[in-house]
Amino acid sequence: MFVANFHGHIRTQCSHNVEESHKKEKKIVANEEKQLCQSMFRVLQDPIIGNGEKNQAFWKRITTHYNNNQPLCCVERIARSLETKWGVIKHNVAKFCGNCQVVATLNKSGESFKYALQKTLQLFKTKHQKQSSFVFIHYSG
Repeated sequence: MFVANFHGHIRTQCSHNVEESHKKEKKIVANEEKQLCQSMFRVLQDPIIGNGEKNQAFWKRITTHYNNNQPLCCVERIARSLETKWGVIKHNVAKFCGNCQVVATLNKSGESFKYALQKTLQLFKTKHQKQSSFVFIHYSG
């Protein structure tokens, strides 16, 4: 369908929507990352579905849970952006866990968990200098 505007230019009616769909989504912020982690844990703990679910159905459930529980003033996210962000979170958590293993093997008897965590965070910062620090530490609960 074609529409003429007041200057006499003709354009398709859907051209504005096509342009919007190609815009890059806003960057996911910290409170959205936390909700993504919570949505992931909730969906993973569903005993009814189990592990026989296809990837697309899995991410649809995560996206639905995320969008139904998203923080106030946040935009609705599509599955692909959540999946991409989860990949970043998972990668950083894996690096952090590797650092935990190093600290655990060097841990002296009687050292507190708090001290071991502090040493792990220092090691992470030293080994991964491109990142300022491990930012996902508070998403565990």
